[in-house]
Amino acid sequence: MNARDRRNDPPSIIEFLAARIDEDEADATTACAEESPHWLHHIDAGLVRPDTWCLNNGLHEWVADCLTDAGPHIARHDPARTLREVTAKRTILNEYRNLTQTIARDREKNPWFVDDDTYAAEAALRKVVTALAAVYADHPDYDQSWG
Repeated sequence: MNARDRRNDPPSIIEFLAARIDEDEADATTACAEESPHWLHHIDAGLVRPDTWCLNNGLHEWVADCLTDAGPHIARHDPARTLREVTAKRTILNEYRNLTQTIARDREKNPWFVDDDTYAAEAALRKVVTALAAVYADHPDYDQSWG
């Protein structure tokens, strides 16, 4: 089956997660295109509103203001952290993809051979990939059967 034949098929968990990671990377990159990817938060001292946190990009340029309770959370999840998470998720996903490809090649060579260590590693990584995909459960392409 080629890519054209699969166009209307639902994405595999690997394809789904790779697409969400790409979206996260694009959004984080856009958010800091002309600014530092590191955001800081501090009380605005009433310049905007007394109960407002001001987020800046570390270059003392305003990024956004928000209610007091949300400021630290938003700053903690700045573009720099998102880009680090993208790298970590891609590493995990690539390990899983490589392992599933190895298993498929091994099955083609000898369908009766089972390497218990390889299958155990695949099962463990599948659980990790499933957990990573569950973060995006609100996406319309998420398949509930993965979870």
